[in-house]
Amino acid sequence: MVLALSPRDLAYEIAMGMNEKMDTGRGANLVWTVDGLAKGIASGYGDTKENRLIVMEGIEAMFSLGLLTASGSHGDPAVYLTRAGRAIRFSDDAMVHRIGHLEASALLDEDIVGAVWTPYLRGDYDIAVAYTFKRVEVAMRAKGGYDTTYFGDRLIKKFFGDFRLPNAPDGLKPATLTPEEQFFQGTFALYRNPASHQDDTITDYARAMEVMLVGNHLLHLVRGTVRRSASP
Repeated sequence: MVLALSPRDLAYEIAMGMNEKMDTGRGANLVWTVDGLAKGIASGYGDTKENRLIVMEGIEAMFSLGLLTASGSHGDPAVYLTRAGRAIRFSDDAMVHRIGHLEASALLDEDIVGAVWTPYLRGDYDIAVAYTFKRVEVAMRAKGGYDTTYFGDRLIKKFFGDFRLPNAPDGLKPATLTPEEQFFQGTFALYRNPASHQDDTITDYARAMEVMLVGNHLLHLVRGTVRRSASP
């Protein structure tokens, strides 16, 4: 029998099979390798050369979907399910991953997608959120010409001393915090490093995307600012 699944659909099937083995204890002490994984899966359909190639395409899709990762150690052939991969236990889980992870990239700025998409797909949501806000800081430093000693509150105060939103009053920044400063300081305090600033980490893809969209909005605000005619 020749496998008739697309690489993406097969990737989800493989993840479900790996999870089933791990959950029942049959794979608890098993070290997965790409070759061993391909051989084991293909044998269930008839271990032909054609099926082995199709399975390899499915495994490659697992890497691109963020479901599978290599050990990272030099010379170690082991591969492991990521946090996102461990969440794929049923077909509904695969559908949620497909919609929530793959189609959501269209909502984010390309600059943010390039920085965060790999950890987001793997289920490393705290890292993805942190990278989102780092991209906002990078944009602020680039626009203002500041060095890397400016970050967090110091960067926000410096930036809005030099720049304003297009509809905000021109001239010197008032002594009190502007609404945009308060917005930036509050969101940075909550989300720039979620694992450190909150009691629990972000483990849900939808909540992670909500926060990343806030960072996305901040990035667009930064790009839309204009320089004040008078600055400190």
